[in-house]
Amino acid sequence: MKKAFYYMFKDTDFLKKTYVFFIFLLMATLVSNYSNLLSPNPITGSNLYYIVLSCITAVLMFIPQGYILSIIKSATQQEEEYFIPAVDIKRNFIQGLKVSVAFGLLYFLIISLLSIMLTISIVAGMTTGVKTYFYITIAVILFVLFVLFCFFPVFTWMFAFKDNFLTYFRYILATKIFCVDFKRYVLHFIVIAAVIILTAFSTGFLSNPVYLKNPLAFSAITILDSIIMYYVMLVIGFLIAKSIKTEAFELLGVFQYETVTEQVEETHEIQEHIEENTENNSEENNNEN
Repeated sequence: MKKAFYYMFKDTDFLKKTYVFFIFLLMATLVSNYSNLLSPNPITGSNLYYIVLSCITAVLMFIPQGYILSIIKSATQQEEEYFIPAVDIKRNFIQGLKVSVAFGLLYFLIISLLSIMLTISIVAGMTTGVKTYFYITIAVILFVLFVLFCFFPVFTWMFAFKDNFLTYFRYILATKIFCVDFKRYVLHFIVIAAVIILTAFSTGFLSNPVYLKNPLAFSAITILDSIIMYYVMLVIGFLIAKSIKTEAFELLGVFQYETVTEQVEETHEIQEHIEENTENNSEENNNEN
């Protein structure tokens, strides 16, 4: 697990491979911090510029999100030496778009359902005068959100290999996968949660509109936020990759395919080697004759 915090430095070309990843993070952070200065007024509501800038931030994050999926896939398949992949702008953008839509759809449906439950409990409480309905609903909502957060690493790992929208809805398969080594998954999940919470706290504190009003502070905070996110996303990608044992490939349905491919490639290599030896032997015999 400790390797998650320094594995990227083992690859001497990691800066060359990830500078595009950092540039998009920097642009997303720049737009996000600027939008914080235009945060909606609680009385007048959201303004158009804030909504537009928020959408631009989401689009700029597609490539970083897609690249982390590449990190997860690469780190899962490597045992000792970890060579991080280079950014593929087109491929990573499409992956980031897919995972954002899938994740957003999942949370939209669940939050909508929970909102309906909350509304019904409030109405029931006002009608009957019993507040128990409200407290029970709040407890259920918090529990469901916690469960979703617990499933986040395994869903992301599955998506990195399957690249399918339905991945985020396959709870039974996800449960089977992280149960392959439940203790390992829980340990990595705790570390992932701690890293996410600390990062959210630090970047949220720095991105306070009070500090961003000064142009010099705005520039420094934007760069610092980007560096923090750059490092943390690489760490989380590795932690997610190593939270699942490779035995789970068989449950996911990709292990057999990769094994067959490797065997076919090895067979072709052996055949080519035999043909080369045969040709060399024939040439030697001809020379002797």
